[in-house]
Amino acid sequence: MNCNFKKNIIKGLLHITIFVSPIISIAQDFRILKQISLDENFSISTLEYGRNEYGIGILNSRGIMTNEQKFKLSPKDCGILGDNIFLIAAKMKNGIKVTGYSALLFNKKSLAPAGEQELITKQNSSRISSTLLKDPLNNVHYVLLRETKYDDGFSFFGPSIYDTKFLESESIQLLSFNNKLESKPIDIKTEAINAYFADACSDVKKNIYLCSFTKESIMVEKFDSTGKFLSKLSSPFSVWKNPNFDIIMNIDKGNQQSVIIATKCLNQDKKMAHNVICFDFASNKVMKTGEILLNKDYCRALKSPNEEAKGNNFSSIEELKPIQIFQDSVRVIVEKEILYDESEGSGNPISHNRRGSIITVYDKKNFEVIRDIVIDKKFSTYVEQSEGINAHLVGNILYAVTCERAGLLSYKTFVYNINLTSGEVIKNEIEKEDIGKGKVTFPSQVAWFKNNFAVPFFVLTSFTSKTETAFMLRSY
Repeated sequence: MNCNFKKNIIKGLLHITIFVSPIISIAQDFRILKQISLDENFSISTLEYGRNEYGIGILNSRGIMTNEQKFKLSPKDCGILGDNIFLIAAKMKNGIKVTGYSALLFNKKSLAPAGEQELITKQNSSRISSTLLKDPLNNVHYVLLRETKYDDGFSFFGPSIYDTKFLESESIQLLSFNNKLESKPIDIKTEAINAYFADACSDVKKNIYLCSFTKESIMVEKFDSTGKFLSKLSSPFSVWKNPNFDIIMNIDKGNQQSVIIATKCLNQDKKMAHNVICFDFASNKVMKTGEILLNKDYCRALKSPNEEAKGNNFSSIEELKPIQIFQDSVRVIVEKEILYDESEGSGNPISHNRRGSIITVYDKKNFEVIRDIVIDKKFSTYVEQSEGINAHLVGNILYAVTCERAGLLSYKTFVYNINLTSGEVIKNEIEKEDIGKGKVTFPSQVAWFKNNFAVPFFVLTSFTSKTETAFMLRSY
C-alpha cells in the first residue's frame, strides 16, 4: 500500500474517532518527553522514538501529532523565537553524560528545519549546564550556559543536582539569538558567579532575572536586554552546606516585574524546609511565607478541607518538592509532590516513586495561607523520572491529572477538579477499557488547550524497546 495513502487513512480514522469518542485509540510510535504550549490550540512536543532517536512535533487540540521532524541530539527544552521554534539539545556520551549543547531552529508552522548551531562543547571534566530564559508566553529570549565546578571524573551517572559543586560556576555565559540563529553574547556581571546558581528567567520586555543564594541569603538580580544591571532584591535564607536544593521560578503574568520562587532545601539546622518568596521589582519589596519545616507537625497543621495528609503516602514528607506555580489576580498557588528514587543496590533498576501531593493557595497581598488541598495518591515506575501530577488553572478551577497505582502491574489515570475558593475536590477516572488497561500516563506530558486537554497513554511495544503513545481528550 502506498505510504502516503496509508497516512491519509490513519488521519481520517483519527478524525472519525474524535466525533464518536473522546479517545484516540490508534497508537503512535513515539514517547513524549515534554510539552510546551504554542497557543490555545497547539502544543510543541519533544519526542523519543527509540535509542538515540528523538524528534519534535506539533500536537493539536484534536490529539493529532503533525509535522514531526527527527534528529539525533537529546532535546532538553524549547520555546518560541519569532516565527520559529528554538530548541536546545544535548550531545550525550553513552546516553548519560552531556558533552555539549546545540541550538536547533524549526519553522513554527511547518517545523521545517531552519538552522543548527553548536553552542558549547565540554573542554574538560567539569560538568556543563544550560538554561532557557523564557517569558510567561514561552518566548525564548536567552540561553544561559554554565561551566560548573563539579568534576565528572569517572562518575558513571554524572552529578547529582543536589551536589553543591554543581551549583557553583566557573563561568556563566548569556546568549541571545535572532531568527537566523545568529547568536550575540550578553555581558553581565552577576553575583551568581561567587554564589550558588539557582535559576533564571525573563519577561516580555526581555529583562533578565537571575536567582542565586549563599548560606545566609537568596537574591534575584535584574538586568536589561543589554546586560546592564538594574536592581537586586534579597531575603534571608537558611541553607546547609550540602543543601539538597530544589527550586521553581516563575514570572507573574499580571505583574511581569514580580518573580516568584518556591524552594526546598536543608536549612542550617539540617532540617528540610520549604520557602515561597516573591521579589516584586515594581514595588521594590520582598514578600514571603516564612520557612516551613517539612515534618509531621506540618502535615497536622494543614488547612485542608478535604483530608489531612496522613498514612504511608505522606510518610516521606521531607521529600515534598515544589513542581508548579500558578497565579491569578488575588492568589498564588504552589503545587508540591513527594518525589524520591530508590534502588536495592548497585546495578539494580531505580524505582521512581511519586506519592502524596499538597496544593497550597496563598493570598497574593500578604502570602498568608488561604487553604491547602491534599491529593492522597501513590505511583511508582522504573520507566521515567517525572512528576506524578500535572495541573492547569482555568478560572477558579485547578485541573490536575494524576497516574495512580491500581494493582501490581496496573494503573489508573484521574483528573481532579479543584475549586480554589471552596476547596471542594472532585475526582474522576480518565482511563477507559478501549484505550487499554494498565497503560501508564506520565502527567507531565499532558497538553493543555483552551477548551480541552490531551492525556497521553504510554506503553512499550511487544518484544521491542519501541514505545507507543495513544491520546485521550477531555473537556474542562
